[in-house]
Amino acid sequence: MAFDVKIERDAQELADSLGVKIFQADIIYHLFDKFMAYREELRLKKREEFKNIAVFPCKLRVSYSLRGMLHLPILILTSPHL
Repeated sequence: MAFDVKIERDAQELADSLGVKIFQADIIYHLFDKFMAYREELRLKKREEFKNIAVFPCKLRVSYSLRGMLHLPILILTSPHL
């Protein structure tokens, strides 16, 4: 993170070759916003990458209805996939 400083060309080239992202801004709030946006982007990429094997949480309501056999209807209230 580079706040209110110039990033030298050789430092940027080294970071690029190592796959390191440098965040630079002249206003601290912009620097924070850039970092948070990048973090969210990484989170969404990981979620997409593992969506076929991961179980993401949901909020559900189970209503019990016993009529000679076990029958548990559920209602999904919230889920990342809705």
